[in-house]
Amino acid sequence: MAIKSAFPDVFIPDESLAEFVFDKARDYGDRTALVNGTTEEIVTYSQFRQYVIAIGSGLLRHGVKQGDIVAMYSTNSPEFAMMFFGALAMGATVTMVNPLYTADELERQLNDSTASFIFTNGELSHNVRKAVKQIPTMKAIFSLGLCEGFIAFQSLCEDDGSLLDAPRHMPSSSVAVLPYSSGTTGLSKGVMLTHRNLVGNILQYSYNQFVVDPKPHADVMLGLLPFFHSFGMTATMCVGMALGVKVVTMAKYEPQRMLYLVEKYKITILQAVPPIVLFLAKSESVSKYNLSSLRVIQSGAAPLGSDTEQEVMKRLPTCVVIQGYGLTETSPACFMAPKNLIKPGSIGVLCPNTEAKIVDPETRSTVGPGIEGEVCLRGSQIMKGYFNNTVATAASIDTDGWFSTGDLGYYDDDKHFFIVDRLKELIKYKGYQVAPAELEALLVAHPSIEDAAVIGVPHEEEGEYPKAYVVLKPGHEVSKADIITHVNSKLASFKHIRAGVEFLREIPKSNSGKILRRKLRVHAKKQLQSKL
Repeated sequence: MAIKSAFPDVFIPDESLAEFVFDKARDYGDRTALVNGTTEEIVTYSQFRQYVIAIGSGLLRHGVKQGDIVAMYSTNSPEFAMMFFGALAMGATVTMVNPLYTADELERQLNDSTASFIFTNGELSHNVRKAVKQIPTMKAIFSLGLCEGFIAFQSLCEDDGSLLDAPRHMPSSSVAVLPYSSGTTGLSKGVMLTHRNLVGNILQYSYNQFVVDPKPHADVMLGLLPFFHSFGMTATMCVGMALGVKVVTMAKYEPQRMLYLVEKYKITILQAVPPIVLFLAKSESVSKYNLSSLRVIQSGAAPLGSDTEQEVMKRLPTCVVIQGYGLTETSPACFMAPKNLIKPGSIGVLCPNTEAKIVDPETRSTVGPGIEGEVCLRGSQIMKGYFNNTVATAASIDTDGWFSTGDLGYYDDDKHFFIVDRLKELIKYKGYQVAPAELEALLVAHPSIEDAAVIGVPHEEEGEYPKAYVVLKPGHEVSKADIITHVNSKLASFKHIRAGVEFLREIPKSNSGKILRRKLRVHAKKQLQSKL
């Protein structure tokens, strides 16, 4: 049977995401909204509201129209948040691009999303110049910092705001944000998240019965997770701005800088991925800083072992470590740890406005407590669908609105849920998604390779490492090092083949030609055990 959240539904107002956050920010006045963790410059909530209107007006002045797609290819900063909400305020849709992407990867997302404007920072300008050469529809590039031929972001901030007096009301069903996800398989696809999806998820995430429960004027968040990712975008940036929390941004993860910022700004809520939590559990550096301000560390994007949770809490006795669960396609929060009962290793209980069921992967029949199966979800946070991809949408969301996550889990008698494995093919490296299909396409493009398959092999600190299995063409020879160079040179670093290459006579496949990755995982596990 389907399990419905034990909490009453939250009321979701008929407002755009920019309207919702802008109105809330009015109440916070001159309280600090954003701190640049590198320069330590601050933006107050009053200034934030002024910048949102100025930027929205400036975008209109430069030809951005309601419904246009504005891409954001940048690291975390206060300006990222201001640009994000400024674009939404004038009625644009925002697509965020991973700043680790190469020019080729950037070009693909710009083309697929039909973006005609882009915001970037100076460090990434060379990739932008290369990518937009192949995109004749690109109309303008806005840059943080001076870059020849680009429009300075500062000029948007200095706009007189005469073209926009308040955030535009957008239909709640219209697409606000277009992040990219590989879904359960294949290459990245645009995920259509509506204003209702995101406004609702802010309210779901911050529900007062959950451990996180951010408090205006009291909590301080560290904007460590990248804002291009749905976890950082919603749970840190959007929740923070809507609830009057101070958000300290980090352009990139640097362990010692993270510890320094937690101590200096008395961070109370830290959203992280498992490798960062593991660092807090193991590193000797942790004891050199005063981290007593931390009251909650929330881990997400990949499973975290309960032993690691306990280890961190022993080191930081004032802090509780919890897990949550969500996907890009779910805005992302679906499960959160409740205040009344925290269970080690659990992803928590269902958020308000959310239903779940566990189904047998083969028969698709619903199973009861304690029985493992695929986690399926239904609720106000489920995406509208994949952008320009009705086939992938239909394969993920059934006619009754149930979204198949591709994750294997179960729930107990208290309706706490646990994730135990992954049915989907995605590899999770440091919380990033790596689609095997993308690496396999590059492998088989090599002139000496006839067939290939890629799986993730477990790594204690970083989740999984991609490993390639390769079948060479008859009479051909190529080194493993050359194969790795061939693939890695074309991809962002988090997609690199790190667990090596193995030559096979053939790739195991089903009668229908589908790669039998489970056989390869068993093979890899046996190899690992034989080395122990």
